[in-house]
Amino acid sequence: MTDTLVQPGVGSRHLTDQAGRPTKILVSTPGKYIRVQAVGTGVLSPAEVVVRGV
Repeated sequence: MTDTLVQPGVGSRHLTDQAGRPTKILVSTPGKYIRVQAVGTGVLSPAEVVVRGV
């Protein structure tokens, strides 16, 4: 994953607490793709991911 993070235009957001319902992450950088990833061996089960642009 570190190879990806050093590419131009790639950003990262890390949440240290358990996500709420809903969880909003504001990003001011334009982009084309998103990636949701769990750290470690925990279970990641997002019911819905919504991306809104301006």
